[in-house]
This record gives sequence, C-alpha cells and structure tokens, in this order.
Amino acid sequence: MSMNDKEVLLRLDNIRKEYGVPGTANRRTVLSKLSLIVNRGESIAVIGPSGSGKTTLLNLIAALDKPDAGLVEFNGRDLAKLTANELDTYRNRSIGQIFQLHHLLPQCTLLENILIPTLARPDKTKRLFYRERAEGLVKRMGLWEMRNQYPGQLSGGECQRTAIARALIIDPDLLLADEPTGALDEANAANLIELLTEINKLDGKTIILVTHSAELAGRMGRVLELKDGKI
Repeated sequence: MSMNDKEVLLRLDNIRKEYGVPGTANRRTVLSKLSLIVNRGESIAVIGPSGSGKTTLLNLIAALDKPDAGLVEFNGRDLAKLTANELDTYRNRSIGQIFQLHHLLPQCTLLENILIPTLARPDKTKRLFYRERAEGLVKRMGLWEMRNQYPGQLSGGECQRTAIARALIIDPDLLLADEPTGALDEANAANLIELLTEINKLDGKTIILVTHSAELAGRMGRVLELKDGKI
C-alpha cells in the first residue's frame, strides 16, 4: 500500500485555540494555524516545551475542548457538526485515553475499573462479551493475579497497565496518551513503551501520544514537534 492509499483517520486543518479574556493582556494564543493528517494505524509522538499546547491538542482531538477556528475531522466527520449525544458516543466509542496519572477509581477493583467505559453502553446483552474481553486484557497485561485487588494495593506500573486495558476495552479507533510514562520509574516506563509499541504494531491501533521521553518518542513511527502553536 502506498502513502497515497492510506486511510485518513484524523484531519486537523488551520486550528487556532486561545485562552484568556478576549481583548485583554492575558489573552494567549496556544495553537495557531496548526494542521495535521493522521492515517489509520500510525503511531505519532508529539514533543515540545511545557506550555506549548500538547495537552490542548489532545483535548481538541478528544472533543473535550473546541477550537476557536479550524476543522477537526474524524473518519470524515466534522466534530463541530456533531450533536451533544453524537459527541458523547464519539468520546465513548472512538477514543481511548491514557493519562500521566492513571485516574483509577479507588473503590473499584482492577477488573471493575477496566469495565467502567462499558457501563454507558445501552446494549446490556453485551455484558458477558465485555467481561470476557476485560479478562483477556487483564491476562495480556500480566495482571490476572491482581484482578480483584484495588488500586491502592497495586504498584504504579500495574495501575498504568490497568489504565491501558481500560482504554482498550471499547476497542477504540484511536488511543490518546498524555505523558503515559511520566509518573513511572525507569523499569516500568520501559515495560509500558514495549506495550504501547505492541498495541500499535500487533493490534494496528492508531496512537497519538505526548511525551518528554526521547526513548518513547523514538519508538513511534513519527515524531512531531509542537512549537509556537504549530507542528
């Protein structure tokens, strides 16, 4: 397959995003004239200095924020034209998110945390399907013996692997990861890098991640630098 034959999954065109009160000195442009095309199956690392807008970029892709100008198009659909319900469906079914801090619910077991994204699904007949999928992911992550333990009983690496399983449970088209190794020690970070690389290459998942890790960035298919609001 040639580059021209690849399927475009995500397109951002001429994005501008500003924060602060319009017309005041504290108004700040974070992203300006930013354009990006992401093909299905790609792995992309976004690097750049703190405050350059990397997390803002992920939030726009996840429809957690809206650009002040420009187009965010996913699978050929303009996110700005989706209804509130359609946006909820997009976030719940098309996007899997991994954060620097795992954000697991402390009152839920490892397995229950992984299943949380499926609770919003209206089709109750798929509960067994998701339970079996969750158990498969737990085994893949090497967490089977800890499946009934709570986040407070797990290591940082185990919690982050649980968070990755939670992001994969809905079989999303795109994984967004914001500094996924930032809170891990060197050994756990290395394991997580291997896992994300495997998910991209073996599962064919499209991955966009923000990182300060040169090692993690170097394992992705493309490295993009965000600077002065542009890529």
